[in-house]
Amino acid sequence: MKKKYSLKVPLQIKEEYISLYNSRNEYTFQLEENIKILKNVFVSTNGNVLHKFLIPLNSGENLIGKTDKNFYFQRWKKTLEQFLVCKYGSSLNLYSCDNINSYFTIHTPWFGYFSWVTTYLPRLLTAIDKIPDAILIYPEEWDKISYVRESLLLFKDLKTLKIPADHHIIIPKFALIPCRKWTSHFDQGMLEKMKSEMYDLLNIIPTTTPTKKIYISRKKAKRRKISNEIELEILLKKYDIVSICFEDLSFSEQVTLMSETKLIIASHGAGLTNINFLHAKSTVIELSPKLDDFNKFRFPFWRMAELLQLNYYSLFCNKTNDPLDEYEADIEVNLTELEKQIKNLSSILI
Repeated sequence: MKKKYSLKVPLQIKEEYISLYNSRNEYTFQLEENIKILKNVFVSTNGNVLHKFLIPLNSGENLIGKTDKNFYFQRWKKTLEQFLVCKYGSSLNLYSCDNINSYFTIHTPWFGYFSWVTTYLPRLLTAIDKIPDAILIYPEEWDKISYVRESLLLFKDLKTLKIPADHHIIIPKFALIPCRKWTSHFDQGMLEKMKSEMYDLLNIIPTTTPTKKIYISRKKAKRRKISNEIELEILLKKYDIVSICFEDLSFSEQVTLMSETKLIIASHGAGLTNINFLHAKSTVIELSPKLDDFNKFRFPFWRMAELLQLNYYSLFCNKTNDPLDEYEADIEVNLTELEKQIKNLSSILI
């Protein structure tokens, strides 16, 4: 599959930021559609796949770095070293699968809620659809992660094999589920399918008139705090926008809440991945840090919103601290600017 996308810049964006989006509004989404059965595959603990001494390019995202041209080499070198030590040494733990069943994995070195929703679950849905008898291999520590555990339980007929922590794997019959090439590249059909499948699994009846207006609070987060969150919530209360902590909700509750939501305001972070479950024409306001180096600007939620036909707005906020990764910074929301945006939305939020 190869598709070209051309996206619109966010609504009501300040002129000084338009170039950020114009330089990123076109991309080509690439994904191999065929599942290949490979023999004698090595899979490292973090999901790197090695076949015939090479990492297949469709086995994980970001394998060929845009800024770091040695990225593939670094991952390949590490994975090859692990394979050789497992084969000829004894200092690493190795789990060997039987040669009767077909097995597959969905994880890559990129892990978190964003990856779970945008990469792992779509790969799982593909596997269930095309190779229903194959067995999913996953690290046993996943059982400690609530959204992972709850998601997997939704698939009643899924066969699984849990691998002990810090174990690499040798798989005689490995089904390679193709992975999208970049974490920032999305396909409209895949996003829509993900939403539809989750709605079906959770028995959510789609509505054309979602009613809830929510703000995703960072109260319980350890980083990316909103320094003036108390004042922010007072403002939002004037417009009947309710403050929610995703930490208080299960995976199914988050998906259900999104299906009922017409406005979400949230700072840049994994929680915004849940816009995948909003109805078309719902509204997103993303609160992003104003970066010192806009070459590091990240834009996945804008792309997701455009493909899902959501009304997307972005508000850049001043940082109140200076971590090494600017996206880890706490921010102060310009309440005047935010209120202006909310007032401008009044016609579509009634």
